[in-house]
Amino acid sequence: MEYTRTMHSIQFSLSGRLWERPTGYVNTLEEQISLIKAWGYDGIEVRYPVLPTLDQAAAVKAKMQEVGLAHSLTFCQGGMPDNEEKWVNIMRVIKTISELGGINMRVVIPGPEHFATVREMAEKAQPFGVRVLVHYHINTYCDSVARAVETMEGIHHPNVGILFDPAHMVLAGDTDIAAAVERLFPWIHLINIQDFHRSETGDIKGYDGNWACHLPLDPGGIDFAPFVQKIKELGYKGFLNVMTAVFEGEDIEAIAKNYHAAFSKLL
Repeated sequence: MEYTRTMHSIQFSLSGRLWERPTGYVNTLEEQISLIKAWGYDGIEVRYPVLPTLDQAAAVKAKMQEVGLAHSLTFCQGGMPDNEEKWVNIMRVIKTISELGGINMRVVIPGPEHFATVREMAEKAQPFGVRVLVHYHINTYCDSVARAVETMEGIHHPNVGILFDPAHMVLAGDTDIAAAVERLFPWIHLINIQDFHRSETGDIKGYDGNWACHLPLDPGGIDFAPFVQKIKELGYKGFLNVMTAVFEGEDIEAIAKNYHAAFSKLL
């Protein structure tokens, strides 16, 4: 079974990461659902620490349907499965995503020796209508366009795609996002949006110096305009998932609304 995008236009989802703090989450998943919809978003990335149990999933899905919010993504944490306990957890996440009406589970790949494991994940997820997305992410094997192509061709499974993250390209020193998305487009099923600027005092450590969070379209951040134009030309039909960090004392609502307004303007 090969999955196809079913949305008719680009939509916005918001990550629960905005409420994530070193000590835990500052609100509940149910509160996140209400706020995300109220702020104009179409989908929610349900973060792993607040992922409901299987017996709670039906009630959460009902709440999402009540407000008109779709599940866009959930991380599968714990690393590549190398024992029965990790496989049990992966299956729990797959089944819960399915129960929530979602189709996307995110993984990271440490090296090519894990291609076969991701292929097995994809096989196990397929009967539940869930797709495995490899995150384009610094400090993983899938950290460049060339390696992303190698990863997709090496795994070679119709139920595996890419979670494309332009900011991680920039952190790694590659700024031609439009060219990258054109090369990787056959595999891209979800796109993360987060903005950074170079800062000696920043706490986001990339391959080339330190970076700090940045509001989109403000001077000094990532130039997303050519990238957005390219995904429109290519006919992308999927979520732009806002997955920025928010720190203690910052206004979560203002940041979420800024991202939505900025990218709506580009679209």
